Amino acid sequence: EEAKVQEAARVTEEEARNSVRESLKTVEIELCLGKQISASFIQTHSELAQRVAKMRRKFAKQYGFVVPEIRLSDDLSIPPKAYQIKIHGTMVASEELRIGDVLVITGDGPRPDMPCDDAREPAFGMKA
Repeated sequence: EEAKVQEAARVTEEEARNSVRESLKTVEIELCLGKQISASFIQTHSELAQRVAKMRRKFAKQYGFVVPEIRLSDDLSIPPKAYQIKIHGTMVASEELRIGDVLVITGDGPRPDMPCDDAREPAFGMKA
């Protein structure tokens, strides 16, 4: 009977070690969403996860490189309209979305005669 008690104690200790190890483990890539962005995607959160998975599969097939799993998470500590990209827990990119605004790409053309803010198109860096 003492052997059973020792075995149970060993299993409990091992589970505790694994639990601590899991809690300290950082995700390779994480997309953190602010409260308002998260609320906008709450109905389509699974759709967003499916799109990310599809992109990962396509990238692996086309380029032979496996993109690590990307965790999607809500983060109340960042501004409501912001998102952050973290790699191994370190923030590498952060931006705030202008939900409801329209992005007009002007390129090298003249600036429109209307109230607007100077901005850059995020994918190619063109004037907007």
